[in-house]
Amino acid sequence: MPSCNSFLRKFNDSRIDKDRAIQSGKTIYMDVFTGGITREIVMAKPILMDFYADWCGPCKIQDPILEKLEEKLGDKIEFKKINVDDNLQLANKYGIRVVPTLILECNGKIIEHYIGVTRPEILEADLNKAAASCTE
Repeated sequence: MPSCNSFLRKFNDSRIDKDRAIQSGKTIYMDVFTGGITREIVMAKPILMDFYADWCGPCKIQDPILEKLEEKLGDKIEFKKINVDDNLQLANKYGIRVVPTLILECNGKIIEHYIGVTRPEILEADLNKAAASCTE
């Protein structure tokens, strides 16, 4: 008998509003048995969205900080990199005017907003707090 996971598969389709899925902290799945009807599953862990640009010098300074934090906290926090040049609509929705900008979200609500390069100890403390308090 196939496992439950075999009945669901990631749905990567342009018909789905991916920006909305990313910003709301939800993953889009397609139920194979319902002929493509989608449903949203709320992720229980917070999301740290890193709005960056390839041409941004400070973003290159922020990258190794976030990589270390992801290694340390990746099981508790979802890390998303969002290139503002490729995702203008999402960047506009969040009012991103400066890069790097980090937005920490839980269940679709902004918990923290960081502009510019942010020190790792500040991020780590806030991420740990968010991981402990973020529930469905």
